[in-house]
Amino acid sequence: MSQFLDVLHQAAQHLRLSLSKATFSKRVVEHSYCGEKLKVNIEDPLGQAWYDGDWPHLHEIDLLTSSRLKPGALVYDLGSHQGVVAMILARKAGTSGKVICAEPSPHNYRCLVENAKLNGIDNIVAVQAAISDSPGTLKFNSSLNGKAATILNYGMSIDVEQTTVNHLVEKYGNPDVVILDIEGFELKALSSASSLFTKPCDFMVEVHIGAGLEAVGGSATAVLEYFPAEKFERFVHHDDGKKPIRIEDAPSDFFAKRFFLTALARSMA
Repeated sequence: MSQFLDVLHQAAQHLRLSLSKATFSKRVVEHSYCGEKLKVNIEDPLGQAWYDGDWPHLHEIDLLTSSRLKPGALVYDLGSHQGVVAMILARKAGTSGKVICAEPSPHNYRCLVENAKLNGIDNIVAVQAAISDSPGTLKFNSSLNGKAATILNYGMSIDVEQTTVNHLVEKYGNPDVVILDIEGFELKALSSASSLFTKPCDFMVEVHIGAGLEAVGGSATAVLEYFPAEKFERFVHHDDGKKPIRIEDAPSDFFAKRFFLTALARSMA
């Protein structure tokens, strides 16, 4: 009986989500996102909450542009959602650069592709896949901010393709910058991304403490081990608009909740 009720509950969640998207008043808006003027398709309530308004300057973008986020850069944006951050990165990389986007949700992937077209941005390459520790398929939930079903079993799950960072590098080359926002799967991605550490590469990683990381066996300590002080200059911040601080200056309780890590690679000798 319990399993039957769970199925009914998930079906009801899926129906509510489908109705919210079907009845949503879609529109195109234009705002300044971190100083970049962009048009964005608003197609669902979450997109409205996140994208229908100007964005302030993101300090982590400043850190990245002070290092390897330059014209001509190859950038990986893994967990692209509907492509707003990817378009900012594409503008920073310029026409001689390229942004490889990975987004598993069919709805968000479609929005990502359409938003890039809407703005005439043709240096974005969109890949419809989740990033994990092996190729194959992944059970993925149907929420607007998609997560693996093992992390959040919302609505009716679907099968999506999953790939690894190493496979992306084989196809597209070693990136200069990696943005990793994959809702708790960051350790899975890093465990199969050895090629990223063969040349200097800068990172911005959203570390989902209390928001999915532990559900798949991850921890902040395990993520940070990929970015040792002798190889990276490391900064951290919360989603509060404050400037990132050096990781050495962060209080111990800083890492008790979701945080952002910006790691700038030191030049190799």
